[in-house]
Amino acid sequence: MSQEKLALNVSKAEGNKELNLIKIQSMNDVGMVKAQSGIEVRRIYDASTLTSEKIKLEAESKSTKLNTEAKTEADIIRAKAEYECAVLQSTGDKVVFNAHGIAAPKIRQLRDFTTDQKKIAAQASLASNKRLVITGTSGGKAANKMLVADAALADIQNMDHSGLAGKARSDMLSEYAVSTGKAFVNLKM
Repeated sequence: MSQEKLALNVSKAEGNKELNLIKIQSMNDVGMVKAQSGIEVRRIYDASTLTSEKIKLEAESKSTKLNTEAKTEADIIRAKAEYECAVLQSTGDKVVFNAHGIAAPKIRQLRDFTTDQKKIAAQASLASNKRLVITGTSGGKAANKMLVADAALADIQNMDHSGLAGKARSDMLSEYAVSTGKAFVNLKM
């Protein structure tokens, strides 16, 4: 029996050996599968990360491009609007300036007319004043002297009652005017 036992022990040992080899092979296969799956997971993760980054960069690039195009288009529209505003402003200014050019002579004529009316009113007011005597530029100083002499003669007539008649007084004034060289002065009494 011992040989049989020994053969049985050998068979048992060989079976254990085969079991251990199967376990080791199984562990190796599992390790390989795990390693390969880890590599595959990493490869898939890297591929998805790469795809994700690529999509993100493409989106950013497209976004930047669209923003640039939109900004450029907005700048073009703004520039066209400013140009149109400038054209319309210059057209409006031209119309206003033309209107001022047309109206200016009429306004000047109105001002001249108003000024003339005020001068006439002032002269009418002065003419209605019986005590006021105005000498113009043509009579100048000679007319003033004549008026002073006339006033002095009138005072003399009032003081001494000498009876200087209007004719004698007028003759005196005429002689005075001729003697001063300003004979073109006329006084009506």
